[in-house]
Amino acid sequence: GIDFLVKMKRINPPNFEPTKFSKEMHIGPFFIATKATFLKNGLFDEDFRISGDFEWATRAVKNGIDFVKINKSAGIFKNNGSSLSGKKDKRQSDENKKIIELNGML
Repeated sequence: GIDFLVKMKRINPPNFEPTKFSKEMHIGPFFIATKATFLKNGLFDEDFRISGDFEWATRAVKNGIDFVKINKSAGIFKNNGSSLSGKKDKRQSDENKKIIELNGML
């Protein structure tokens, strides 16, 4: 029942490339966006409980929004098996499939 960091894995996402970012989640859990970006792209789609950030990011790519990689650590994302994206919930794979279908990748 004790929650502590067992191992740490540093992720080095690729530089922004629209095709890659429209198919895979690369913006990470600590992305920052301006108010103008949200005005252009809209808010998160509340139909997605787990993959909302992925859907938002793919929509941003469609809307011509570029991402800039910053080579600094923004935080620690804990994937201990109890988080929404760490549980291997079927809902996440269903949501990802829907996002891929919306992007015409199937």
